[in-house]
Amino acid sequence: MAQVAERLGKTEAALDYYARTVRIEDSYREQFRRMYPARKEIVSRLGEKEYRLARERIAELSQRP
Repeated sequence: MAQVAERLGKTEAALDYYARTVRIEDSYREQFRRMYPARKEIVSRLGEKEYRLARERIAELSQRP
């Protein structure tokens, strides 16, 4: 949804969707750490590449006027 909103020029909506994505993923990662404290590697629902992309897009879109 964030990527579609961004392509349509709807920056505020894109930021909202990216932020939701990151919040959900962060919550999932925290829960995973609590459930499996011995595991070094976290299993991500989103995937590391997409997670990094969402965080980067938030930073970049937040700086636009």
